Amino acid sequence: MSISEHLRAQAQRSRARIINTPATLTLEQWEQTLVDFDGMCAYCLARPFDVLEHFQPIAIAGTTIKNCIPACYKCNHKKRDYMGDKLIAIFGMEVISRIQTYLDAREAATPDYPVRFKVQRPTLQIKEVYALNELIDSLPCKIVALCEKASIDPSVLLHARVGGRIQQGNRAKLLEALSQVFERSLNEQNVTGINIVSLPQPETMQDKPSYSLRELFDNLPIPIKQLGERAHVNEVTVARIRDGKPARRSTVNRLLREMGKPDIYDRSLSLANVTGVNIQGEKQDSPNGDEPSADAA
Repeated sequence: MSISEHLRAQAQRSRARIINTPATLTLEQWEQTLVDFDGMCAYCLARPFDVLEHFQPIAIAGTTIKNCIPACYKCNHKKRDYMGDKLIAIFGMEVISRIQTYLDAREAATPDYPVRFKVQRPTLQIKEVYALNELIDSLPCKIVALCEKASIDPSVLLHARVGGRIQQGNRAKLLEALSQVFERSLNEQNVTGINIVSLPQPETMQDKPSYSLRELFDNLPIPIKQLGERAHVNEVTVARIRDGKPARRSTVNRLLREMGKPDIYDRSLSLANVTGVNIQGEKQDSPNGDEPSADAA
């Protein structure tokens, strides 16, 4: 007999209270989350759920509507307590962004506190150090509005919020916008939880005659979603190209041109000097490097 959802939610709230983290998830909120995912695992969407999964570790974000999703045993075991780039490496940026977008929407529809009017918003105490998620949770405005003020794409903030690395320039713009919203000085010295990606250094990405597609993606200083938006290529298509799936020549060329821009790799990149690209309708070199045999006469 499976555990009742009432006991499941109650047990997880108790865990959160014991370690002094938020414990506000109600039975109604949890049951609605199950309905939204049709009783399936939020990660793979292929197997029925088995457990209540904390998207961020319970010790960090507690048991709340904005942190709880259904997961199967297999995905739950893979996920463990990973966050940020490790989590993205396991499930892919598309999956993590999809889940984070869903949780943000759930929070906006049914916040943990009554109403987000200015007179009732959570008060952010003045202190020496703030965590990024603490600032986001206390926002008196929508995340989209903050991103507009900071002139950054919402995907950049979502990426940073789950521990992903963002460019230093985006961090500066985000902190400036947060400083204006909270009317206090917020900078890299007193805000934690923002991971910065460094552009490839000469010793790791030297100018050379050719590059492999894999090394370009491995050292990419921006999320693939942002790269796709800049190149006008769907994020799913970018991921397929990265994984060696066939793609149109014109699509690959747009992607490589964008990768060659000054704020990414600052060099000329094309099919002429990038290997490992699978062009739709064109024969690929055999894995051992041998020339393909000619058809019999």
